[in-house]
Parts: sequence; structure tokens; C-alpha cells
Amino acid sequence: MRFEGTYDEKSKTITSTATGKGPDGQPAKYKNTTTYPDKDHQTFKMYLVGPDGKDSLMMTIEYSRKK
Repeated sequence: MRFEGTYDEKSKTITSTATGKGPDGQPAKYKNTTTYPDKDHQTFKMYLVGPDGKDSLMMTIEYSRKK
């Protein structure tokens, strides 16, 4: 899949979307967000976008810089 999106400087968040195969093999829409609360942390979230346009959270990954 190829995601395209934008960066919001105020919220320090990248939001991107893509279309690909869903869990059932049918075309589906996806949305990812990556938030940078500070220089040592990131939060990545992946959503499956339903036919009604509502996001369903699929996974969350929390990154922390090792010190």
C-alpha cells in the first residue's frame, strides 16, 4: 500500500490514508496517524475506515527512545 498524508505542526501529527485489501480480501480504506509528543516518544495508530466513514482502531504502537 502507498499512504499519502499531511503533517499538522500544531498537533505534531502525521495523518495519512491509503486504499488496499482489507482483512476479507476486498478493497478497504486505511488511515494512519503518528504523533510526536516530544523528541523521545512517538505513537503510531492504524485504523480501518468503515463504509460509514467511521475509524476502527486496528493497532497502536508506542515508541520510546532508549537512553
